[in-house]
Amino acid sequence: MAQLIRLNRLSKLDWYVRPGRSGSGRLAQLISQNRTPCDGVVLDPTLWSRQSELASIAQGAGIETILDPRSLELSSAGGLERPGISQLPWCTRPAHTAQALGDVDARRRLVGPIAEFAVQNSLSAVLSPTHFVETSDDPWLDIDDLLTVELRHELDRRGGGDILVHRPLYVHSKLFRQLGSIEKLSSRLRTTHFAQLWLAVHPFGTMSSGSIALKRYIEACRILGAVEVPLVAMRTGTVGLLLMAIGAVSAMECGITDGEGFDITHHTTPPRPPENGKPVIGSTPRIYIASLGVFMTTREADAFFGVRGMKPRHLCQTGCCPRGYVDIVKKRVDHFLLSRKAEIARLSAIPPRLRGKIYLDEFLRPASDRAVAASRAHVRIPKVRVRLDDWRQTVSAILEDQQAVAQPATTRVVEPNQRPAVGSLVPIRGDKE
Repeated sequence: MAQLIRLNRLSKLDWYVRPGRSGSGRLAQLISQNRTPCDGVVLDPTLWSRQSELASIAQGAGIETILDPRSLELSSAGGLERPGISQLPWCTRPAHTAQALGDVDARRRLVGPIAEFAVQNSLSAVLSPTHFVETSDDPWLDIDDLLTVELRHELDRRGGGDILVHRPLYVHSKLFRQLGSIEKLSSRLRTTHFAQLWLAVHPFGTMSSGSIALKRYIEACRILGAVEVPLVAMRTGTVGLLLMAIGAVSAMECGITDGEGFDITHHTTPPRPPENGKPVIGSTPRIYIASLGVFMTTREADAFFGVRGMKPRHLCQTGCCPRGYVDIVKKRVDHFLLSRKAEIARLSAIPPRLRGKIYLDEFLRPASDRAVAASRAHVRIPKVRVRLDDWRQTVSAILEDQQAVAQPATTRVVEPNQRPAVGSLVPIRGDKE
């Protein structure tokens, strides 16, 4: 890894929540109680009957409302079969291809209704309808450039000039094996205007972030920082906290007790067949154990907290669960939202140059030690311990590299016209790439 030093001086870190089917109502209630559990909500148009009220309440509270047009599903035959996709105003058949969207009228039929939906519902931002790319010269990239530009034009034409366009970059992790591929992507992204770059990597997330994958992700963030817009880590979950702590990204996005990783097959395969004649609509929200950064089902949590000594060490520490374990179970959505918001607020309060060290000393090391003691309480905890140890070693190596090349602030040099992006990692002049 290159020897790096952070030049990010932005104190505010943001968290975007994708509530899905089951969490929208409770999230709306928390916001209406002035508890502001997040900085933005990512809205699903296929769930608009459930999420329209959430959108209105969030707008009134000054929380960003972001439309995901579900473009990944629209570009695969399996994705088109997922619930609600075929009813979207911008859905056409057959599945989108780069060749088909090379036609300007086809692109207009896609971005026009998306822009109309955003304007009519007074949303604050839209994710550009980009697609999954596997190489730095993937045919989708040219199309996605055009779609991003044309979406901006359609919003402006309809009176939505204040609605932001964020560009998702959905990529396969194999691109990260060659830095030249990321540099090529970074160069082309600088030619298109958008407000934020949202990065989703297949496969990457809390459960797929070993040392090698994590180092490659961080190095890619450093290179993408040259785009000079805020970088948002999509579907990263708990590992997103680490990425923000070391300055790789300035924001993270995940679901409510789910969405801890990005897997392209979840968007491109047909839904599971009905069980007992009823459609499968998702799992029950899980219980967040903040002290370990892990989620458990009710059955797993019952077994875990049933072991002597686990409750004093691992119950809620944010004050949102006055009845202890009873509230963690019954109010699991509230507990997760408020706990995650508290974690991010704590990071934001730390001076950026100190975040990585404090996160290592006050979360990673203690969590790893707690996982050792908790290994006897549940069969999953040893794997959690391995993951935490991998993260700790990776962050320690990064901090050691930074310390080895650290210079007094007056000697740090940033070349003219090379201002580092928010949350970026940039090498000191003279370092070897």
